[in-house]
Amino acid sequence: MDVELVTLPGCGFCNQAKDWLRREGVAFREVPHERHPQLTNFPTMIVDGRKALVGFDRAKWGKALDDVRSLPSGLSSAPTRRVDPSAALEVEHTGGGCGKRVTPTNVSTMLGVAVIGGIVGTEKTLPWMAGAGAAVYYLGAKWYGCQVRAAGTGLMLGAVAAAVKHCVQEDRKDEAARAAAAAAAPSSAPVEPPASR
Repeated sequence: MDVELVTLPGCGFCNQAKDWLRREGVAFREVPHERHPQLTNFPTMIVDGRKALVGFDRAKWGKALDDVRSLPSGLSSAPTRRVDPSAALEVEHTGGGCGKRVTPTNVSTMLGVAVIGGIVGTEKTLPWMAGAGAAVYYLGAKWYGCQVRAAGTGLMLGAVAAAVKHCVQEDRKDEAARAAAAAAAPSSAPVEPPASR
């Protein structure tokens, strides 16, 4: 059985797929996504150069591998020659993955979290928001995929928006305090002495 795992850098689902294949004892070759330009979502497991399972799903990937393992002894599902990476594959979308392109869903998640963070964030919550955003981004890149990574980016952007909001509010308070101080101060206009007779 020949198994290729096509991955994308920073894809949490790809990391999950690699760990799962190792735990299952499946020998595989990891190849970068550039080798398969026809694929747009990752991870993709290519079995015997013919079938591409796009998106990680333990049950579906396990069934596909079991189907190949159950072939009668001596028969191989592998082609007699290596399949050209640009050749057509039988593609089945099976589970979660990350795409090469930024998707509207990821952008809307990122912007939505950023707007909410900017609105509810305060001076005291800024460090927590930024730290939580970095942690969520890391978890998305390591394990959970693009949507979680987008949420982490949104949290960090929300912290920036909240910081800007805080600075603007403080500047307005300072301006109001200066204006009030100027209004309360005695007039500094020169006073003319009374005319002598």
